[in-house]
Amino acid sequence: MKKDYTALVYALLVHLLLFSLIIFNWDKLPLPAKKPVIEVIQAKAVDSHAYQEKINAIQAQKKREKQQRQAAIAKEKAKARAKRKKAQEKQRQAALQKKKRAIQRRKEQEEKRKAAAREQKEALQQKKKEVERKRKLAQQRKQKEAQQRKEQQEKKLLEQQRINAEQAKQEAIAKRRNARKVKREIQRFTVMMQQQITRSWIRPHNTSSGLKCTLEVKITATGRVTMIRIIESSGNESFDRSAEIAVRKASPLPVPKNQDAATLFQQGFKLIFAPDGL
Repeated sequence: MKKDYTALVYALLVHLLLFSLIIFNWDKLPLPAKKPVIEVIQAKAVDSHAYQEKINAIQAQKKREKQQRQAAIAKEKAKARAKRKKAQEKQRQAALQKKKRAIQRRKEQEEKRKAAAREQKEALQQKKKEVERKRKLAQQRKQKEAQQRKEQQEKKLLEQQRINAEQAKQEAIAKRRNARKVKREIQRFTVMMQQQITRSWIRPHNTSSGLKCTLEVKITATGRVTMIRIIESSGNESFDRSAEIAVRKASPLPVPKNQDAATLFQQGFKLIFAPDGL
């Protein structure tokens, strides 16, 4: 608006200047010869037409200049707008790139976080697997050791059973042998005791032959008689009493060296007294 006002003032000044020049030159011109009025009017008309052409030319020039200035201004404005638009586009692109980089960073961070989480999960699973593997190995080792101990115990038990069976067998054999030996000793010493008692026996008067009675006798480790009891009578009281007297007179009786046989004699034994059968 300010530029349009300046151009207007400038145009007015130019018009005034041209008008002054025309007036000034007009007064100094020599007076023309008398001419018809019509010619003067034509001259004035011609001069006015030239003046108008000049005015039109000036106005046209001013218009062109104004248009040029306006075009230049419009060009500058367009250039400025383009520059601003370019700058804005640059800023927009920069912001877009920044946003993309931020998104990419967040994406990378999320990927890293997920990767770390996966690694942590895998590590935890691996740790659990390792713990479970060790637990199973320990359990298997314990089971194996328990099985080995069980087998060893069973083996020891079987061995002990075999040893016990063998010992029992040997003991049974020894017992049988000892029993036979004890039996032989008892038989032998019973005969010896019967013979010794018979030698100490005095036959009662008026007793028939072939009588016998069964006595229960107990002796000490030295053969001393500690108890005599008739457990099966001969039917003859005198014979039975003579048998008891003979046993007491024969004391101490012979004692076997075999401890088992001696113990049996000490515990008490049956003695058949039949002097006529000896």
